[in-house]
Amino acid sequence: MDAGLRQLEQAWRKSGSVEDEAAWLSARAAAGTLEPERLRFCALLGYPSARRALRAQGQEPPSPDARFEWAGAALDLGPEGPLRLPLAAARATLPVLRAAPAGQVRRALAERQRELADARGGPEVETRIPAAPWASFEAWLLDPSPAREAALRDDLQLLPALQSLEPDSPGLRYAIGCARATLEGVDAQAPLDCPDDDMSEAELAEWTRLRRSARLRTALTSALGALCDYALGEHEVEVTDELCRRLEAEQLTQTLLPALAAELSPWLLGYGDPVRLRVAQSEETELWPGGAEG
Repeated sequence: MDAGLRQLEQAWRKSGSVEDEAAWLSARAAAGTLEPERLRFCALLGYPSARRALRAQGQEPPSPDARFEWAGAALDLGPEGPLRLPLAAARATLPVLRAAPAGQVRRALAERQRELADARGGPEVETRIPAAPWASFEAWLLDPSPAREAALRDDLQLLPALQSLEPDSPGLRYAIGCARATLEGVDAQAPLDCPDDDMSEAELAEWTRLRRSARLRTALTSALGALCDYALGEHEVEVTDELCRRLEAEQLTQTLLPALAAELSPWLLGYGDPVRLRVAQSEETELWPGGAEG
């Protein structure tokens, strides 16, 4: 880092102001030490300094609530972008998952594990309750080894057991759907079978992008649906289209967007990696604590 960039960084770290951070981000982008796609994605998530930095470069920041742009923007971030975006969305549904009855969750997971063991014809297995639906995904993201992938796929097979709890837990069906789409992200990175051998290289690239964008939008839509259903469950009022629209706007701007920004911005800007920190320090809090299942 040259002296000018170092001085701008020091000024920001001393003041903590949006203006000083924006000046540093803008200078980093101009110097080529911050990829423009990363800066723009932060701006898309509503990160104030990133939006200000774009304006300083003569660019109009994208609308923060343009959620249908998130998928395409994530694909421009390289291999990890399409994996981290749905993970951040899944983590936004933590309040929904925590509200699920722990005893019922643990019994459902234990029963599902017994069913899987019977289907494989293997010995009885000790019940293992994942700390969170995406814990194995985070470990795989940092270490995509065969063992980590096997653990991820094992957890993916457990998620259908939680769908049955949906009537008792508002939003749980959507939250589990988002978690499932997140865990399936590993498959989304695999080569896709081309439906038409006569496609040009450009057509194939566009088709692949559309397919992968659709998977990301599914995860984001499920996360927002979980938050809206959960919020709706707290309103003892008549459900109307107007109420649903208001709740969706509120949950998008007040819950989902801040959660995405908090999870992704440090990684995008090079400040740190929340995923790496959680995995290294085993920080994932157990969602459904309890004793051993019988």
